Amino acid sequence: MSPARRSSAVRQTPPEPHNFWIRYAPRRWPTPQVPWIDLSRRRLGSWSEDATALVELLDFSADDVVYLPPVSDAHQVAMDDLVAAHIERGVPVVVQALADGSALASGSQCSGEDATGSVTKVVDLLPVALGQLPLGRITPGTVAAWPLLPGGPGVEFWPDLAIRLAELGYRCVQAVPLELDPPDLRVLAGYLPEDSGLGLFHAAPASMRLFVRTLLEAGLSPYLDRPLPRPPLMGAGNLEVAGRLHLVGELLHVLDRSPALAADLLRAARFAEELPQDLRGLVRDGHLSVLPWVGSESQCLLEEWAAGKPSSLKQELYAALLSDEEREESAVEDTR
Repeated sequence: MSPARRSSAVRQTPPEPHNFWIRYAPRRWPTPQVPWIDLSRRRLGSWSEDATALVELLDFSADDVVYLPPVSDAHQVAMDDLVAAHIERGVPVVVQALADGSALASGSQCSGEDATGSVTKVVDLLPVALGQLPLGRITPGTVAAWPLLPGGPGVEFWPDLAIRLAELGYRCVQAVPLELDPPDLRVLAGYLPEDSGLGLFHAAPASMRLFVRTLLEAGLSPYLDRPLPRPPLMGAGNLEVAGRLHLVGELLHVLDRSPALAADLLRAARFAEELPQDLRGLVRDGHLSVLPWVGSESQCLLEEWAAGKPSSLKQELYAALLSDEEREESAVEDTR
């Protein structure tokens, strides 16, 4: 990847499956005065009227995923201009909207995924989890973020949620295990009935594994494929295969399987991201042996990717999540 120009307006985060592959996030942002998920940090978003980033980010030369949180209504036109500027430069953008369709830039490039594929709209379902928005009022979309809240809507609600989202055209719903400090918990508790509000402080964390399985049963993907840069930016191929490696490592973690293999795949993903050579060419020419970080499983993943095939290990792990044995384990987990 070409280095991005530094800017005081953004902070960098490691791009990973659980944070929607976000690398660049604004430090300040004019947000609506409602609860929202900060997808880049897996925390409750803060409220601000500071709109300087909408101007500063116009000239920010990014080389990977830029995150644009929800905006207040007064700044939707400026948001449109910002999205258009990044699309022109080939920068992949994750744009966030609220579940009722509000707090989203008004331009057609933000209505879903634009014609170039550079924009991914992520619908924030926190208002649904807080009981502020019924299932029948969720806006149609393709990608959604669901907060895993202690004491929040759980396994009895998730199947209805997954079915409704599939009906609305969503193809990916990703869980966000929120990291909540006491002030965040108090804010969220204020939106919930008393018994549910107490659950935020005392209930066990919601199960990522159970949620992922519920999504798979409804035909939904539990993880977003890594958004990739487009010309004139370079390096999309290496980022794509790094995403594959990272995602399989994440699935191994969710299933609590082969921690050593998961660590190897995550390590390989990091090296693949930074490698200056084209990995597809190295696979084609049989030169993977010169890369000391390529183990047997990562080599298999690389070769499948170069051949245009899906990851067999990823398919195997999804099948394991849907197996009868996994259902029995999940039933035990749900009673804990």
